[in-house]
Amino acid sequence: MGRLAVILITVMVVTTFFSIHILLRYYNRTRKRSLSKLSDRELLAAFAMNNYVLSIPQLQTMSSLTSADLSLRMQAWMNLSAFRSLYDGSDKVLYQLKANLPQLDRPLSTANKSPKELLEAFRPLHTGREINVAELVWVFDLELYEARKLLKEWLKADFLKSYYDGHFQRYYTFKEQELKGNFKLAKEVEAERIELDDASLLKLAVEHGGKLTASQLCLTTKSSLDEAQDRLDELYDKGVFFLDIDEEKGKISYVLREQDLKI
Repeated sequence: MGRLAVILITVMVVTTFFSIHILLRYYNRTRKRSLSKLSDRELLAAFAMNNYVLSIPQLQTMSSLTSADLSLRMQAWMNLSAFRSLYDGSDKVLYQLKANLPQLDRPLSTANKSPKELLEAFRPLHTGREINVAELVWVFDLELYEARKLLKEWLKADFLKSYYDGHFQRYYTFKEQELKGNFKLAKEVEAERIELDDASLLKLAVEHGGKLTASQLCLTTKSSLDEAQDRLDELYDKGVFFLDIDEEKGKISYVLREQDLKI
């Protein structure tokens, strides 16, 4: 009986592993296919030509992407605070780019440039106070998550300051600039933040029916959306969660593999 149980558990683990592997490969393949049809910079160009406001149906007419492809893409941009959502009185959601894109004949090269050299090349092109990740995508022709990585490198090198707003969205400025209004320096917010260890995060997932999204974790821990995403990804990499992708809504949930956990 014990041997049979071991065999059954082994089969379940192997099946789960391959299911997660297939799902992840599908998601990555879908995103890569989407980028090959419409790069992140080309998506921004479409917004720039339409007063920085578009809906997903409008974007569909400008590319060969499906509504599901575009929903996933826009959710990623929203998670990094690059866009805001607007409503026109109907069920249609409009997306508004929160940055003005500088006039460039062609994107600047990143080849053989240090983070500091890239910062100095970007500085004269930036207008306003907040540094929007969309500006980096536009100026350097980066993929969205490459631009996010560059922002983090600048912050780590102490070239930038970061703030949180009342909804725990993270924003960046140059060291000599300041965001005023409903903003707190990141170090002040981080001192107040609820540290969420693995056990507490698992408890939170159980309380939410065995699944979590980055937005839910953000609200609980007072972290930014990208930090909440990183925390969930850590446990996903350890095999604690598998991904549930809702293509129609562009929503990614992290689902506990052990659905019978009790608090």
